[in-house]
Amino acid sequence: MSNKARENVADSVQKRYRRTKKDIEQSLFDAAITSIENIGFNNLTVKALTQEAKIDPPVFYNRYKDMNDFLEKFVRNYDYWLNDNINFNQDNLHPVANAHATINAITESLLNDTCMQRLIAWEISEKNYITQRTAQNRDISSKHIMSFFDEKFKNCDINFSHASSLIIGGVIFLILHREAGTFNSIDYTEQKNIAELKLNIEKIILKIFDDYEEELPSADIPPSKQQAVSIAKKLIKNNVEYDIIKASTGLSDNILEKLYKNH
Repeated sequence: MSNKARENVADSVQKRYRRTKKDIEQSLFDAAITSIENIGFNNLTVKALTQEAKIDPPVFYNRYKDMNDFLEKFVRNYDYWLNDNINFNQDNLHPVANAHATINAITESLLNDTCMQRLIAWEISEKNYITQRTAQNRDISSKHIMSFFDEKFKNCDINFSHASSLIIGGVIFLILHREAGTFNSIDYTEQKNIAELKLNIEKIILKIFDDYEEELPSADIPPSKQQAVSIAKKLIKNNVEYDIIKASTGLSDNILEKLYKNH
């Protein structure tokens, strides 16, 4: 078979091939991610999207009324962005360590997801039905995580929701702003500064919640031992030897083991 004949056969096969509805939708979503990462949500047009997806505009309009209709469906993928990117485990980690792991996961995910950065920037810069719904749904979807920490840290001097809002909000700003220039003379496009930022986030969390004490079930602590338990907690925190704590407080091994476990 000649080369010309081969080309004719290939063209014929290509013309007969029709992408399924699912294929077209995936091509549009993939094209949207690429385009949004480059030009943002505000500058996205049907022409740019369909060219990137390699489909004709009429194919787009057969499925969506307009760009807003498409974007409303597209951004639903980010409604559960926080839940999808946080390996939240309320059972196996100390609450302070869990708080750090959660905020660190949010930071890491946002750093690696340019499209999410563009979505947050769009939410900040433009108020419309899509941006309001997406921002609100994301907040609602993570409410159970915040409620867990609020309950755990309810006896601390600093409110967890407000403290985490300041930290996460600061992280979001620094990530969105880093392409515009330095902040406090720090260039957050450099990996060494991002690593330093994450290290200091950990230190901040440890500092602001250093008064956290895991509550033992009241049934485990006789009323006569409450003061001794309070003293033992302070001694444990100051790394006093186990035998000295036991001798000075008179607490049983069972109670002391629980205190050490929750430290």
